Amino acid sequence: MRLSLSFACQIGLLSCFLASVAAWAEESSLDKGEAVAPPAVVKLQATVQKTENYPINLETVLKLVEDQNLLIAKDRKNTEIFKSRYRQRQAALLPSIEGSLNQSRLEGGQQIFGGEVFTVVRTTVQPQLTASWTLYPGGKNIYEMLAAKRREQSAGFLLKETYQEQLAGAAQDYYKLLAAHLKKGVIVRSLLQAEEQVKLNEAKVKAGNGIPLDLSRARTNYAQQVSNLLQAETAIIQAEQDLLNRLNLDSSLHLVPDVAEAQRRELVSDERTVQAWLAESLPSHPSLQNMQAELKALGMDYKATRSDLIPSVTVRAYTNGTGPDWNSLTRTSYGGFSVNMNLFENLGLQVPLRMQEKKKLVEQKTLELQNLTRNIESQVVSAYLSSQNYKSAIEAAQQEVDAAQESYDLAVGRFKAGYGINLDVLDAGAALETARNN
Repeated sequence: MRLSLSFACQIGLLSCFLASVAAWAEESSLDKGEAVAPPAVVKLQATVQKTENYPINLETVLKLVEDQNLLIAKDRKNTEIFKSRYRQRQAALLPSIEGSLNQSRLEGGQQIFGGEVFTVVRTTVQPQLTASWTLYPGGKNIYEMLAAKRREQSAGFLLKETYQEQLAGAAQDYYKLLAAHLKKGVIVRSLLQAEEQVKLNEAKVKAGNGIPLDLSRARTNYAQQVSNLLQAETAIIQAEQDLLNRLNLDSSLHLVPDVAEAQRRELVSDERTVQAWLAESLPSHPSLQNMQAELKALGMDYKATRSDLIPSVTVRAYTNGTGPDWNSLTRTSYGGFSVNMNLFENLGLQVPLRMQEKKKLVEQKTLELQNLTRNIESQVVSAYLSSQNYKSAIEAAQQEVDAAQESYDLAVGRFKAGYGINLDVLDAGAALETARNN
């Protein structure tokens, strides 16, 4: 998304910002682990204008994905298509019944009878009812029906895979948007601290015991925090558009996340080993189930092709009648069968070559299944280890915040008392901001 920021907006940022967030900063409790909802102090002149606030939480996001996601809707239609194809293959097992009716009238012929000339009028009625049923002893129709059934199952597993991917992606997009809002809150606090440093250094310079260089550094730090705030606003808009696209919502909506949900949720139990997760994930993974169904369908295709080597038997019966009118039809009935073989299609090479192709497709899909299994095993192990690492990292990050806050308070106190230097305060402030972001 292309964004443009007016120059006047940048110039007027300080005055509107300080008036908006002064009261909020006093009550902020981010360092205590609570969620902070930063005020909207930066107005970006974006190409997409937001017209309405749309409050959301994770439950709402997941519900909207299920109801409105376009990829899920597409795969739902795909399952309906394969279900229809399966029904078509079932119908192919049934006999065919045809009916026809021919009626003709001949006028204009002349005959002489008893010395008189008569115009001949001849009417013929010929109804016919035909029933035929082609049997494949090798089971071609059966195998084609089973292949269609497996592909219907494959489409269902593909829908399940897409459903899970979109749910997971929506949750990640939601927390990405939530993190962007929280990061903005971190920057707001850092900006307030930078503003206080500017005031403190200005007071020291006016009192004659300050260094102009310290004031310049403080102002530079403040300008950097302003830039960071603008970048945070841009990140919010980008995360918002990603989530709107996944939820198939109008891009003019402004998503307002429930920041009260900014808390850790344990999804992976420490009591289960990675081997237990592997044992559970492999049999039920939709990607594997999808490919296994496709592999079985290819196996049925091979058997259906092989059935072409076996003669096909067609049973045929019909009854018809011929006569000048419906009351005087001469009836005829027929019943019999015919045997057809295509062993010598293209000098007998066509069927074996098709069988060879189907067999290679089965072998190829088998290799793909083995490779996918290995990849999923690797993903499960990696995800499990990442979950454990992130859990310990969160605890370490919280301790880092506490230590950085204490260091910052100490540096500010020493500087106010005249025992410290401004550079120590700036360094401590940067360390505190980093710890909060972590």
